[in-house]
Amino acid sequence: MTRQEQIRPQSDGSETSSGSSFLADDQLGKLARWLRILGFDTLYFREIEDRQLIRKAADDNRILLTRDTRIASHSGPANCIFVESDNWIDQLKQVIAQLKLKLTPDNLFSRCLLCNSALEPIPKADVKERVPPFVFQTQEEFVHCPSCDKIYWQGTHVSHVLDVLKPLL
Repeated sequence: MTRQEQIRPQSDGSETSSGSSFLADDQLGKLARWLRILGFDTLYFREIEDRQLIRKAADDNRILLTRDTRIASHSGPANCIFVESDNWIDQLKQVIAQLKLKLTPDNLFSRCLLCNSALEPIPKADVKERVPPFVFQTQEEFVHCPSCDKIYWQGTHVSHVLDVLKPLL
């Protein structure tokens, strides 16, 4: 089976919306994190058996992303992409190109990087005791994860992330 045959795009071949959901195998943690940064619903488990991974992708109607040729060649996953590169930026480029993903600045930083939940705005007053004093004094907008309760704000790391993503946006 060729690598092209191992890649099973969405059934109708149409352009994929930003609503795509993914499940990344245990070799693709960094890719999963960057897909979350871009706003894509991306599950990632460090330890999960192949059968469970395939079943979870099918049950949740997620596109399975894998570096494992056995999983990619398995007939079970209807939507599966064999990720060719070991380099996360090349992996990200492949997934974006293969699925024709729409990248929009509005979706950036909209998901929790830890647990994948959609982030929600939180009033500044509610985070005063939960963020460093300098952050509280210099930032006006905060979001939090309703699942794991992590607080996010637009720190200096955002400009670095945008520099990395600029060629993709």
